[in-house]
Amino acid sequence: MNGDNCVFQEETTDPVALQLSLKVCRKDLTKTQEELTRFKAEYWDVVPRRDWEALEKTHNQTLQQLKTLQDDFDVMKTEFATLLEIDKKGSLQMEAQHVTGKVEEVLQMVNETNTHHSQSIILENNMIPAHRIRKDQTASSSLKSEELNTPVASVLNSLENTNERLPSLK
Repeated sequence: MNGDNCVFQEETTDPVALQLSLKVCRKDLTKTQEELTRFKAEYWDVVPRRDWEALEKTHNQTLQQLKTLQDDFDVMKTEFATLLEIDKKGSLQMEAQHVTGKVEEVLQMVNETNTHHSQSIILENNMIPAHRIRKDQTASSSLKSEELNTPVASVLNSLENTNERLPSLK
């Protein structure tokens, strides 16, 4: 804006000069407003430097925090994987103990079955009449251990020689 043209001089009272000065000032005002409008249109998306620097600082701090959190997450992830492995091993051990208990139950049932079977084999081999068995059962509820040792050992040997094996607990 040209300051010399718009300056109101008190000495000049000429209406023509005042009209001319007013016209020049209005022209300068229109030119300035057009320039301001053009700048707003061209630079509406420009961020002031102080705002840019503040945003950049915040961005760098956020990136640093993200890196720290990512490192912490990676550490926790490996710890979690380790704990899962430990838990898996513990559950496998508990399962092995459970299987061992079941195997012991089966072996006990097999031994009881073998004992009962060996008693019937002894009875068959000795050919004891039925009426005498009833008397013997009432008189003596169990057989002597010497009579059971040989047949039980033979049954256990035959079980060991069969191809059916109990599952391994390894």
